[in-house]
Amino acid sequence: MKKYIFLLILFSSFTAWSQDKADKKVQLKPELSIAFVSHIYLGDNYLSKGHKQLAIGALLKLNILRYQQFLLAFEYEKTTLQVDDFEIGGNIDKTNINTFRGILSYRISESNKIVFDPHLKFGSVDLRQKNGSKFYGNQQGNTLGFGTDIFYKLNKTYILFSNIGYNYYFFRVNTTNEFVDYFNHASSLNITIGLKIN
Repeated sequence: MKKYIFLLILFSSFTAWSQDKADKKVQLKPELSIAFVSHIYLGDNYLSKGHKQLAIGALLKLNILRYQQFLLAFEYEKTTLQVDDFEIGGNIDKTNINTFRGILSYRISESNKIVFDPHLKFGSVDLRQKNGSKFYGNQQGNTLGFGTDIFYKLNKTYILFSNIGYNYYFFRVNTTNEFVDYFNHASSLNITIGLKIN
């Protein structure tokens, strides 16, 4: 009996991942994107008041799966912020922000050359505070964002893209009630420019 169940699962897997587009529901659709991203942190909080604006980072994004017009991707981003106000930043001179996100997009094509991907992002974020090479600690949290990728197809392999988006951050910092909003919440507008490789 176990043998037949195994064969049924194996057959179903091959059927689901078949290259026949008429029958395929979920497609394995790898697309790699590399980009530079700039953030402008907003509001009255530790990231916006204690650091220089704007912050520049880099990201790597990999689209994995496609179902009809929906795409699932993962993204890693690293951004470095330079401390601007040492009364706020203390004895650190920079904060590295490492972010890992899952992304759900909906692909809209308006022409053969231009494609729009509105999306939602959710992930984890880690602030690492440093002075030179000395590490002073980190803070963890989560991030929720939305935006739109705008693609311009150069050819079948290379595609230029830009992104305009908004991110909200919520950290888990133990502090007094008076400073919860200041240290635990932040938001940013971001603009991204990069290259996608199919």
